[in-house]
Amino acid sequence: MLNVTKELNRNELTSTSISTSASTNLNPNTNKTIDQQKVDFILPTISEIKHKARTGLNQVNRLWKKRNGYALIVLMFYIFIISLLAMLDPIFITTLNLKERWLNAAILRAEHLAWSTTSPVRYRLVDEVYTRVQTQLVDHIAKSKGSAPYQCQGVLTQPETIDPVGGKLDNQFGLCQPETVLDGLNGLTGQTIDYLNTLYPEYKMPLTGENEVARQAIIRQNQNSYDYVLSTTYVSQRVIDDAKSKRFKTQTGFKRQESYRWLVRADIEAKSFNNVIKPIIVYYDVTLSNNYYPNDFGGGGNLCDRNDDGGALFQCPVDLDELGYCHQTSYTDKNGIEWIAGMGPCPTFGGTGECRIVNDCTDHGVYISCPLAGGGQATTIKARHTRPQIGCASLNSGRSGKVIDKGGYSFVLTVRIVSLGNTYN
Repeated sequence: MLNVTKELNRNELTSTSISTSASTNLNPNTNKTIDQQKVDFILPTISEIKHKARTGLNQVNRLWKKRNGYALIVLMFYIFIISLLAMLDPIFITTLNLKERWLNAAILRAEHLAWSTTSPVRYRLVDEVYTRVQTQLVDHIAKSKGSAPYQCQGVLTQPETIDPVGGKLDNQFGLCQPETVLDGLNGLTGQTIDYLNTLYPEYKMPLTGENEVARQAIIRQNQNSYDYVLSTTYVSQRVIDDAKSKRFKTQTGFKRQESYRWLVRADIEAKSFNNVIKPIIVYYDVTLSNNYYPNDFGGGGNLCDRNDDGGALFQCPVDLDELGYCHQTSYTDKNGIEWIAGMGPCPTFGGTGECRIVNDCTDHGVYISCPLAGGGQATTIKARHTRPQIGCASLNSGRSGKVIDKGGYSFVLTVRIVSLGNTYN
């Protein structure tokens, strides 16, 4: 009797061991916990379930031939497993739907991510083009005030010290090499958009139980990265207005306005969670207009540093543009000094005292001029549906010390998305 009891106990232990082993084999992800599977959304496939079912049936046939006590115990266990597998069909259909839902969610997230990347790419273009344009303009001013002839757009140009008339900057293009402004501007890899700090600032704080599972899932779903490649093309340049039409007459004399245009193509590849990749192609229209002011110009020091707000935005005068918005670009004070918008004695457009607008503003087509109470006038542009970046450049821009220079450029840089498409279009 004692021997029978020991044998039964040994059979029970063996049965428990085999049961545990069988149960483990049914799980295709033995190295993952259930919580981790919830986070990673790992679910069994049809082939895996069929394989386990065939293995179970083979084991039942083998044990049935033995017909001993140990075999019957294990046989009952396998019959239970096979019965469970028979119920997996409706469960598996639900599982497939769940996997499809998560896949669709990942695809949708990748699409939103791809559209979102267009903004940081545009921001980088503004930053790069601003710096490069300003560098060329400052370099041109320095050469013009030097003593040696220099090349500008393939033409040997005399400086003002040698030819006071022919060397003036207000009758020639400001950019001597506009075709090289975007040279060497490459894309970037391994970029990311930080959704978590905005949507879930406490995401780094561990939680417990199901809350921790949810936290890990949120983190994983918001992980992203994107790469992009840039292709640039210089399109054209032209003189919008010149001294002959007298449309740019201010206290500092007649001026002309120039316009430049580039086209930038960005091939962006955005990767969302579950390694879903969404590629898009974005075309950016980069335009620059600039004016040269030959007299005193407030552009030294940090006055011409790039400012993210892009200048003062205000409602255009109703009699000129009822629904439009305008950006102040520059203004002339009572002493005839040209200042970039937001700087100098009248940083706020349409303020009080000498900065107050008097009389009616005049629409010149490409810009609007408004007289100021203290003398001088403010120059603005109509910028509907655009986000212009106002900038300037003079000889001492970026250098500490001198603020007022003899002559300087005021420019308006605009980078707009003109086309969005898929790579297979």
